[in-house]
Amino acid sequence: MSDRVYIGMASRGGVTARYLHNGDAPESLIPTLRAIWAGFGGDSRRMTDALLAEDWSYLTADRQHTSPYQIVTGVGVPSPGGTRPRPALLRLTGCIGADIGWLYVIDPATAVVAVYEATVHDRWLRHSEHYLPPARHDTAPGQPDEPDPRRVWRDDLDDAIRAYGDAREEGNGSADAFGVVDHLLDQVMSERDD
Repeated sequence: MSDRVYIGMASRGGVTARYLHNGDAPESLIPTLRAIWAGFGGDSRRMTDALLAEDWSYLTADRQHTSPYQIVTGVGVPSPGGTRPRPALLRLTGCIGADIGWLYVIDPATAVVAVYEATVHDRWLRHSEHYLPPARHDTAPGQPDEPDPRRVWRDDLDDAIRAYGDAREEGNGSADAFGVVDHLLDQVMSERDD
């Protein structure tokens, strides 16, 4: 059984995303996104625009695909239940509030997909980062799908600082959040000294 996911791009105030009913974990969905990206001639902006145009039943880059439902060739099958008029606006620091397993955030400028996993606490946790272009994918640091650790620390630090600010505004959890920020600052500083 596949997971329900959101897929979209970072935007002012959060992530603009569409619902994907039959998404999946990165091991399955990232190769599909790479094939769709290749079908758009490597144009990440056009691919993202196409993905944000519909809520989806499932994605497929197969151009010969048949279905009893409407097909967007090279992208997938839109939700048979219809599409909401506008994409959802999600906050990475907000509660998920739905039965969603994953969030895929495409950066059209860099052709990088940041993947977030839903936690048991109804929050988003950064899972991984994937390059869409095969050449960049093959030369990524470490394992092929491992993100650059310097970028992950910066992103995690940004997330922790936002969480700290949210916790402080709400008047709870600030001691835990402050400890996370301290830990990440120590990590960033030690990497900088290396």
